Amino acid sequence: MGSLSEIRVVQRAAQPYVGLPVQVSMRNWGAAMNRIPEVYAWLSQRSLTPAGPLTFRYRFIGDMDIPFRFELAIPTEELADVGDDPEFIADEMPAGLYVSATHHGHPDSLLESILKVEAWTA
Repeated sequence: MGSLSEIRVVQRAAQPYVGLPVQVSMRNWGAAMNRIPEVYAWLSQRSLTPAGPLTFRYRFIGDMDIPFRFELAIPTEELADVGDDPEFIADEMPAGLYVSATHHGHPDSLLESILKVEAWTA
């Protein structure tokens, strides 16, 4: 069973990041998590230092069978040049207000945390 930190609204500055887009359902969540080291390796090979912890930039919230679409995103000091690398993107989380919460625990309980955040925003 997992737990969820306090849900809150936070003001954030714009934050560039390098990301690896993934698309997985909860049933295949491990496939995405297994790719996290690739993002750190990509940064390391280019002598780029992370400017913060790994985050998931969700583009679409799925469920057990419908795939989530998100990026395994690592913040960088400035917008990186990914060149013609077909797997990685450089983007920026825009400045603004964000709903923020941290899921603690096994991914099996992540969907429950997501539903709590969705209910909080309703």
